Amino acid sequence: MLPKTDADQTRNAVIAVGIKNSPPIIASTTLEQLELPAQINSMLSQLEAELSQRKAAALELVEKQQIEEMPQNYKQRKVEAPPSVPLSTQTSTGSAQKHQLTLF
Repeated sequence: MLPKTDADQTRNAVIAVGIKNSPPIIASTTLEQLELPAQINSMLSQLEAELSQRKAAALELVEKQQIEEMPQNYKQRKVEAPPSVPLSTQTSTGSAQKHQLTLF
């Protein structure tokens, strides 16, 4: 509710209802006209009617965020090179052929 003024004007009240990660439904009324159960029930009915649309929008947002994160994960991925063979264990091609099997 907005604060009371010096001139005794009517006080305005702002009512909002919503769910996480979705814009709220907002209504404004005066304090004298404020009927909480009727106003809240009306807004909850509106929220219930919009729930499927809001769910679709939320799923689309999550999917978009996942697509945007994929290239970043790809760039951060490290590929390890195979270990290098020390020079002392390398042999000449002649000795390597002695131990090689030929399969047909």
